[in-house]
Amino acid sequence: MTSKQTKRYRFTSGDTVVDGDTLTDLVAKLEPGYDKIPGWYDTADDEFRGGLGRNEWVAQKSFEARMMCAEKYAWIIRDFHTAIMCDDLGVDWQNLTREQRARAIAESFTMVDDDDPKVITEDMVLASCTNTGLPVLVGAIWPYPYPIVGVTTSFINQDGSFLPFPTGNVILVDPMTDSTLLRSLQDAKLITLTELPPHESAQCDTPLSQGWNES
Repeated sequence: MTSKQTKRYRFTSGDTVVDGDTLTDLVAKLEPGYDKIPGWYDTADDEFRGGLGRNEWVAQKSFEARMMCAEKYAWIIRDFHTAIMCDDLGVDWQNLTREQRARAIAESFTMVDDDDPKVITEDMVLASCTNTGLPVLVGAIWPYPYPIVGVTTSFINQDGSFLPFPTGNVILVDPMTDSTLLRSLQDAKLITLTELPPHESAQCDTPLSQGWNES
């Protein structure tokens, strides 16, 4: 008699529980098809492969998929916190665009001298709420209750180096590896990630719900 295969990793989000043999299995629940990328290379033609070897192609496409996943969940986190702040301000955010929500939040901040490098400007609030104009957030100090929410790869320089991240109340989703993606989502309180003890083997194939965003 064969024993049931033990899963090594788990993430939970609300009532959703997802187990996997690898962290890649868990990422695939967040970004469907992610675990199928190696197989796509094997069935692709030369034009689709772009002249890349298998390992390089798989690494590139996997990174692109993680970036898409990070952007998707950064929006969920960003909209969640925007809604909370608007509720605190008595703003009917459901009838506003993202930019209008950002301006309503900006009006609640006390702006200081524009010559002060620590100034929090309306452009900074717009960048955080709408994911546009991110350069104004490079190296920013952000002490306000509404967090900056972004993706670490938005701060990559043209030479591949990272620009200084904003500090303070900041949530950054990091898609560099499976581990950094999952752990940054855990830091954002979207999921709880655990490594299972050897005797546990329960698995749930329910995809991650967005109930967290609605709570």
